[in-house]
Amino acid sequence: PAGPSGQASRPFAVTVGSLLVRDGSADFSDLSLQPSVSVDIRGLTGVVQSLSSRPDAEAEVSIKGSISDTSPVTISGRINPFLFGTFADLSIRFKNVDLTELSPYSARFAGYRIDKGKADLDLHYRLRDRKLLADNNLVFDHLTLGERVDSPEAISLPVKLAVSLMRGLDGKINIDLPISGNLDDPKFSITGLLTKAAVGVITKVVSSPFSAIGMLFDGGSDDAGSIDFRPGSFELEGAEKSRLDGLATALSQRPGLSLEIRGTARSGRDASALAEQQLRRQLENAKAIELRLAGGDRDRAPAGSSVLSGEDYRRLFSHFYRLRYPGAAEWAALPRGERVLGGELFESARGKVLKDWSISEIDLRRLAQARAAAVRSYLVQKGIEPTRIYLLDVELTPGDGDTIALLSLS
Repeated sequence: PAGPSGQASRPFAVTVGSLLVRDGSADFSDLSLQPSVSVDIRGLTGVVQSLSSRPDAEAEVSIKGSISDTSPVTISGRINPFLFGTFADLSIRFKNVDLTELSPYSARFAGYRIDKGKADLDLHYRLRDRKLLADNNLVFDHLTLGERVDSPEAISLPVKLAVSLMRGLDGKINIDLPISGNLDDPKFSITGLLTKAAVGVITKVVSSPFSAIGMLFDGGSDDAGSIDFRPGSFELEGAEKSRLDGLATALSQRPGLSLEIRGTARSGRDASALAEQQLRRQLENAKAIELRLAGGDRDRAPAGSSVLSGEDYRRLFSHFYRLRYPGAAEWAALPRGERVLGGELFESARGKVLKDWSISEIDLRRLAQARAAAVRSYLVQKGIEPTRIYLLDVELTPGDGDTIALLSLS
C-alpha cells in the first residue's frame, strides 16, 4: 500500500551485526545410497558478521567444527543467505576424514568399496546469479580399494590401475576437480558434476599412464609406451636406456604396478635389415673359409661387420652374385677382364639380392621376442622383480613403420 507521501513502502530490511555460533551441529545424510551416507559435524563455533537482507549485502562467515572429534572442519567466506542462489563465496576445508565413511559413494560410482584411507578436502565454491563455479582439491592418503561391488552406475574404467598410477611416493593422491553449473538447470547435481569430473581425470590417467607417473619423454610426450630399436636390431640404444632408467625408478616407487611388454617387427624395414645381416654373415663366413685355406688364424671367428673391408665385401659379394645369378645383366655390362662389381653395377646387384632374400615369419617373430626380452633384461638389471614383468605375444605388422617394443602398465 502507498504511504502518506503516496510512494510504495520499501521492503522491510533485516540487519544483524554479529551472529555467534557456539557448539552447533550440522548433519548431512544421503538416503539415495544403500547403505546411506551420514556425516555429522559437531562443535561448530564461530561468527557470521554483517548479516543483512539487503540485495547487495555480503555476510562474513568464519566457523569451525569437527567430524567425530578427529577431523577438523573450517568454513570461511561470504554469503547472502536471504537471497538463496544469488551470491556465495565459501571455502570449506575438511582434514583427516576417514574415507571408509564414503565407501557407499565409491561402491556406487567406482564399483569398489574403500578398505582404507584418509582425505583432506579443500573446496572453494563461488555462486553468483545462480551460476556455480567450484574448485575441489582432494588429497587422498593411502587410499586402498576393497571388495568389488556390482553397480549399474559404476564407470567402466580400470579404477584400481588409476589409483596405483596417481599415488605418489608419500602414498598420497592429489586431484583437482573444477566444476561449473547452473542452478536453474533441471539436471543440475553437485554429485553428478563431481562424478563427471572424476571420470575425466581417471580417463586421462589410464589413457596416458606413463604421463601419470611422471614419465614424460621426448619433450613432454607420452611416448614412454614404446621403446625404439634400429631396423633388424634388438640392441638398446643409449637414449632408450635412459628412458628405461626413468621407468625403472617409477616402477620401484610403485610396487603395485606391473609392466607388460609386446615386441614388434615390421615385414618391411626389419625384413630388409635382417636380409642385409644374413647376407653379411654369409660373406663373413666365406672370408673365414679363405683365411683357413690360406693357413691363417684357423680359430678366428668373424664377429661383425668389421671383419670385412669394403674391398672384401664387394669381391666376395661378386663371387656370390655370379653363383646365384650367372646370367644377370650386370655381368654383360662389366668391362672385359673385370670380375668384381663396383659402382652402380654393385648397387644394382646388391639391391636385387636383398629384394629376393627370403626372410621368414619365424625370423621376424624371433626378432620381436628378442626386443621384448632385451627390455625385460634391462629393467631386471635395474632392480625390477621379474615377476612384475610380463612378455606378451609378439606383433608382426607390414610396412616400414616404427620398429619398437610396446609397453603397458597394469
